[in-house]
Amino acid sequence: AGSLGRLEEIAAWYAGAHGSFPSPRPERALVAVFAADHGVAVEGVSAFPASVTAAMVSNMMAGGAAVTVMARRLAIEVALVDVGVANELIEVPREPMVPLTRAKVRFGTANLRRELAMSRDEARAAMSIGASVAEHAVGDGHALLAAGEIGIANTTSAAALVCALTSTSPEDVVGLGTGISSEVRAHKVAVVGDALSLHASSMSDALGVLAAVGGLELAAMSGFYLAAARLRTPVVIDGFLATAAALVAKAF
Repeated sequence: AGSLGRLEEIAAWYAGAHGSFPSPRPERALVAVFAADHGVAVEGVSAFPASVTAAMVSNMMAGGAAVTVMARRLAIEVALVDVGVANELIEVPREPMVPLTRAKVRFGTANLRRELAMSRDEARAAMSIGASVAEHAVGDGHALLAAGEIGIANTTSAAALVCALTSTSPEDVVGLGTGISSEVRAHKVAVVGDALSLHASSMSDALGVLAAVGGLELAAMSGFYLAAARLRTPVVIDGFLATAAALVAKAF
């Protein structure tokens, strides 16, 4: 026991998640990337404008994103899903390397500092889309899954989710995102704090938290994780956004 080091831990986790013996060989894996815009971007909390979300989607479709390059190298399939990008995504590659699934719930969330990011029904709809992607992937024979996201200003939403679900202060959770200055980070802390105060009465349950300060792509990721868990299929969780979405899923 222990002679294989970290590999042994990973193998035990993989087998335990599947809950069967012998566990299926992870010959097919899929990473689902969900894209959506955030109304809070107007508060100046990101180093990039909201229009970059659509540009990043187009770049991923063309095969130029880091995740698509790594996926090709490792023979991992990629599913790209628009659950809430703030435009129609007309200017995209005609012959994409990664096809886009159009499942838009709405054209981006509202500004969570001023109003609820979305309705409970919209949050539930985005979760259902994520669940459907996971169900299709497992039904298609994928034995290992991962989820990612595209969405300018989504670290602000994720920070608000983490604060709300863990009773942690924004000062301890909010980071520099994609490279903002310390001054912008201080503003971002204030934005998250304002949102938490504004929506305190609406966040009595996990769905309420998600609707108040979440994002459409984060909701889809949460639904993706929950469906994978129901289907006993392991999911790799990597990064702050993925962790925040998993925290939401755990709260359901």
